[in-house]
Amino acid sequence: MMPIDPTIAAFDMMRSASVQELLSAIARGMTIEAMVQVAIVLFGVGALFLQYADCPRQRHLAPWLGLAGQPAWIYAAYSSHQWGMLLVTVAYTFGWMRGIWKNIQVSRKS
Repeated sequence: MMPIDPTIAAFDMMRSASVQELLSAIARGMTIEAMVQVAIVLFGVGALFLQYADCPRQRHLAPWLGLAGQPAWIYAAYSSHQWGMLLVTVAYTFGWMRGIWKNIQVSRKS
């Protein structure tokens, strides 16, 4: 019996499956390292595009999305023993938190 390609199985499930079932099917075929890399790309690029969006509401979401990606960055840096990258990641974490704080302050003023 041939093994089922998780990607094909995931696409087949998209028609009638819940999001949880779809993500589970995709995750079965991925290593933790691959999932971390996907998270880094999705959260990082998403935050970058939202940061420069025309809509103020979208710009307010950028630091939240960036902060959501930080655990993936921390895991990747720690597991590969890249201590300099880990320090940069911690700095970015504080930067995203500062962005959230600034957005909260602006929201309270208006």
